[in-house]
Amino acid sequence: MANSTVSLGANVINPQSGSEATPLREAVVASGNSAIGKNSFIIRKNDGTVDIAGATVGIFGIAQAMTDANGEPVSYVPATSGGGYKVLYVPATAETQIIIKANSTVAESNFGECADITAASVSSTTGFDGVKIDTNSGMAASSAQLQIIGFANTIDNDTSATGVDLICKIYEVQATV
Repeated sequence: MANSTVSLGANVINPQSGSEATPLREAVVASGNSAIGKNSFIIRKNDGTVDIAGATVGIFGIAQAMTDANGEPVSYVPATSGGGYKVLYVPATAETQIIIKANSTVAESNFGECADITAASVSSTTGFDGVKIDTNSGMAASSAQLQIIGFANTIDNDTSATGVDLICKIYEVQATV
């Protein structure tokens, strides 16, 4: 059976730091930002604002909800908005685990290996980020954004097909700017 090719971004499954649940934090979106949606990986910029994370950079957090300049909930932050938009996010830690879709097939022998994320766009219909883990460009023992833990136990997840849902942990955390 073929897996869906639609990604819902980085779905956080254990937002914890040690034995305590990690509270959501709030940050202002950078002016001139890329679109940010639910389950987008974000980075912190030098001025303290946040923007979407691209491949090969440390991850600061995972967006969970957004508001406009009036504090009203929005499904996503459009590109180049800035202007008072805010993001509620789960801070990234080495313990943060997510479910994310792979852009190719993955074998059990790849568990423990690392890979970066793909560039993706945010759906203006659903508000979800389409980011995936880039298992197509090669995986390595270390030095990439995410580490593969195993296959996710999601409905109709064909572990032998492209687009498999994986459990990963954040491997490269953006600690400081």
